[in-house]
Amino acid sequence: EVISATTFDRNSLNGSEMKWLDRIVMMIKSAESGELRVREHVQLAREDSEDEGDSDSEWDYEEEDEEENTTAPKKKEITKEMYDEAYAYYRSGKKRTNSIGEGVRTIYDMHKQFSWIKTQDHIDRFVRYNRTGDFPNDRNEELHKLAEELNEAVDGILAEGYEFHDKELRDMVIALNDEKHRWPKFRASKGWIDNWKKRYRIVSRHITVLVSQKT
Repeated sequence: EVISATTFDRNSLNGSEMKWLDRIVMMIKSAESGELRVREHVQLAREDSEDEGDSDSEWDYEEEDEEENTTAPKKKEITKEMYDEAYAYYRSGKKRTNSIGEGVRTIYDMHKQFSWIKTQDHIDRFVRYNRTGDFPNDRNEELHKLAEELNEAVDGILAEGYEFHDKELRDMVIALNDEKHRWPKFRASKGWIDNWKKRYRIVSRHITVLVSQKT
């Protein structure tokens, strides 16, 4: 039933309250007649509080879904000593040699000796390290940098007053990862996005919009 202005004692209201009462009654009547529609949408915003909370501090920027489905080792667990040891064993092979006569071993042999070696890519990495001296970047460190870069990009969006959602957030971090070549297997899973939002205090806010069909 539509709220009627006569339900209230208008004499007990001040000017501002009477103004709001008339507006509310008008909106309810317009909504019932189809002249006014109420629309809701969700947009992302940063919380005013700077407290991250205990649960947020436990996140290490890793993507859990990715860790469960990939065969790549966690690079943060691989050391230069492990690479050196694997390379020495790889070159000690006598039955096989490469095009320049260096000893090599099969993936099966390498995995049998070193459980963290599972693909040819793992072998290529420690061979490349031996030749160049450049140790591969730490995976966790790269994902941390990516999270910080996304935070800076979101700061720019918030400063401009633009609206954005989880989909835009995911598109942004994937684009940043591709641009900076942070981590090739990064997928920006829902779990990673949710953890990122908690760490950087990004929340979903429900916005209600009243749309007049006449005006």
